[in-house]
Amino acid sequence: VAVSSLDRKNGCWGGTRDVRRIEDVLKHDVFRKYQTGNGNGGGRIYGMGASSGGAFVADLATRGIVEGALVMVMQLSDNIVNKIRTSPIPIYLAPMPNDANRMKRVMQNYRDLQSARTSVVLDTTNCDSFPVTIGYLM
Repeated sequence: VAVSSLDRKNGCWGGTRDVRRIEDVLKHDVFRKYQTGNGNGGGRIYGMGASSGGAFVADLATRGIVEGALVMVMQLSDNIVNKIRTSPIPIYLAPMPNDANRMKRVMQNYRDLQSARTSVVLDTTNCDSFPVTIGYLM
């Protein structure tokens, strides 16, 4: 499911209103039948986001709204890292290697989470930049 932030000015995720919207969506019957603990065997729902969306899905995971997060091209705040360190939340970090400053912060996130023995993966190969060409668009 792809949803849009309520912040129409800059489009960035975050805030209580966006959290509530995601919670409401995931309460819908379409999703509830896939969630763990529903009596039907269930599955897991993970968050996936890039940039502010990546930070947002990590926050959703710390709140127990999703069961883990794929965070692309974004570092995590110290607050979120500290919350993840005290829980078994799986986190997949996929920074963009060409963004040296962000890469440095994501590497620090990874070291902090790894030292706490959390379930964290660092993928430095799949979010590489590439030119958008006519061939790509066709």
